[in-house]
Amino acid sequence: MNGSFLASMALTLASLGGYVLGTVAPYPGREASIAGLFVGITLAVVTHGRSDAGSTDPETDAGTPEPGIGSETTGSGSDPRDGGGSR
Repeated sequence: MNGSFLASMALTLASLGGYVLGTVAPYPGREASIAGLFVGITLAVVTHGRSDAGSTDPETDAGTPEPGIGSETTGSGSDPRDGGGSR
């Protein structure tokens, strides 16, 4: 789990608690708990399953090239974008 996901879940749970508290004992500004709930759920969905973005290690950023990109097989007629035959 990453920090962004944990922060979004904390916001979601705090907002849910604020909403429940607002239904029991109305307090000024309780409508902000609804906005916090929406934002928290949205961020949780967006950040779930992602690793922390932006590695600073050049070796892991470079990775390995995708197959077919930058290969030496240019001009052989096997370009996958030409709509060639079935495999």
